[in-house]
Parts: sequence; structure tokens; C-alpha cells
Amino acid sequence: MRPSDADILIGALTIHGEARGCTQPGRTAIAHCIINRAKARKWWGKGTAGYADHTIAAVCLKPWQFSCWNPNDPNQILLKTLQEQYRAAIQKPTCRAALKALIDALDGYEPDQTGGATHYLTTNLHKSARCPAWAKGNNNFVEIGSHRFFSGIA
Repeated sequence: MRPSDADILIGALTIHGEARGCTQPGRTAIAHCIINRAKARKWWGKGTAGYADHTIAAVCLKPWQFSCWNPNDPNQILLKTLQEQYRAAIQKPTCRAALKALIDALDGYEPDQTGGATHYLTTNLHKSARCPAWAKGNNNFVEIGSHRFFSGIA
């Protein structure tokens, strides 16, 4: 997979928004999940306005797939500001850590510890009444930090 500049920027911002409080292995696991989605060539990578299908950017910006980009999520405003001011954003240690996680995953420096996961959620959400239908009762996951990673989700 040869990512574009937009893929790198959107991918790193997504990791920043989704895993800002995580350890580096947690960020890298989310990076692999994003990459696995792009490689899977499923519906979640198609039809994102302004981006080629099955790219990192298309997968990340597909509506309602990564909560940090949802209109009702407070992270969305932060990420859009960082996207517009990327030179300032890269000075933030958490943004650099997110970028490193994505590059290390893309380049194979950090192997995929998620088992090929295309979906994840927090451990707390998985245990809660708000758990999404696709994860309810699904105990086939890999736990990395505060997230659970699932493969084989349609």
C-alpha cells in the first residue's frame, strides 16, 4: 500500500483523536486496524467524498466509522483545526507519536498485534449497555491497552 500525503495526515490525525491517551502499542494497534480496513476493500472504504476508495483517508473519514470524526464528537473540531494547521500540529508530542505509529505500521517496523482486526472499541464500552451490536457477546478479540480489537466483522 502506497499512501498519499492525505492518507498520512488523515491517518495520523485519526490515531491522535482515537488514541491520544494510549500507549504507543495502543496507537500502533489502531494504525494497523485502519490499514487492515483499507486492505479489506469492504464498504467502509468506499464512497467517501473527495477520496479514492479503499485508502487510509477514505476509511478514516467514512461517516460514523471512527468516532473522532463524528459531527457530535468534541475531537472533530480539534482534528479539523490540526488538519488546517499541520505544521503546528506536528510539534505536539501526541501528534508525532500518532504519526510514528502509522509510519511504523505501514513500513512493517511494528507487526500487527491485532490479529488482522478491522474493528475496535474501548474495554469499558464493550462491557457497557451502549456496546454496539457487532461487538455484543463477541468474545473473540485481542486486548491491547484499553481497547479490544476484533477481526472477522462484516
